Amino acid sequence: PTRRSFDLAGPALTMPSAAPLADSKWWGITRKQARVKVRHLVPRSSVVDVRKIRHRGYRAYAVTLERRDGSTLTGFIDRSWGVIFDWKVGKPPRT
Repeated sequence: PTRRSFDLAGPALTMPSAAPLADSKWWGITRKQARVKVRHLVPRSSVVDVRKIRHRGYRAYAVTLERRDGSTLTGFIDRSWGVIFDWKVGKPPRT
């Protein structure tokens, strides 16, 4: 068997430019990525709204889902890192 080595200090790990991170096009997640990430965690639901907001001091996307039972749920996802950090139950299920 042949052993492979990887150069971790190579050009693949260097910054794309000297521009500040906040101004870089690649920094953060898109509205579409936020939709997909939150929707993936709640099966049998549909996205009804995606908004850019500030939530608990973080720049976030608020992704609102409607479930088949009529209830709504909002997932808050950090726009910089793509981490879902809070959930809020909106409308309760139909009875």
